[in-house]
Amino acid sequence: MQARSFRAAARLVTELEPEQQRVVARLVEGAAPRDPQGPEAEDSVPWEAPPAAEVRIMASVVKKLGADSTVHHPDSGDEVPFDSLSPGERFEVIRTHVDQKTQAYREKQEAKASAPPPENINWADWCLNHTGQSLGPAQRLEIVVEPVGGAPRAVARIVDSSTGEVLAEGPAAVTLKKAVLSLAAQLRG
Repeated sequence: MQARSFRAAARLVTELEPEQQRVVARLVEGAAPRDPQGPEAEDSVPWEAPPAAEVRIMASVVKKLGADSTVHHPDSGDEVPFDSLSPGERFEVIRTHVDQKTQAYREKQEAKASAPPPENINWADWCLNHTGQSLGPAQRLEIVVEPVGGAPRAVARIVDSSTGEVLAEGPAAVTLKKAVLSLAAQLRG
């Protein structure tokens, strides 16, 4: 699973020029603290690799900051061509961009994790609850399957029992569930 998560990052890194790949390697090495008590095996690296999303960010920033890019000088803050910087200054600019993008990515992930889950409606329960609570004695909830444009489509509607007048109708849907949920959304909205 870990290899699968790094597949997109690896694809980005392999598209880079050799010098850009070395920059990404330096960023990866510097992204996590070294573990002096880590495994002693020859094939293991002496640091923990950053998450795949952060490696993708590193590779995309390195790819984006080409010789023709204009960046802020790390010391003066003036806008200068990227290729006018020394190798150390270039690395500092890249690392700053990576840090900013990584921070924005983490904030987005935290916001996503702390957001309330989307409301899940059990469509069968909604039908029974809405019928019991909202419909009058002369109204009924119908879920019908009709040919619409040659293909069968489900339609949920509220009908006046005495006159047959359609009071509310959701759009035609491929499934009964989608038809009911569309009607529920329409009635809520």
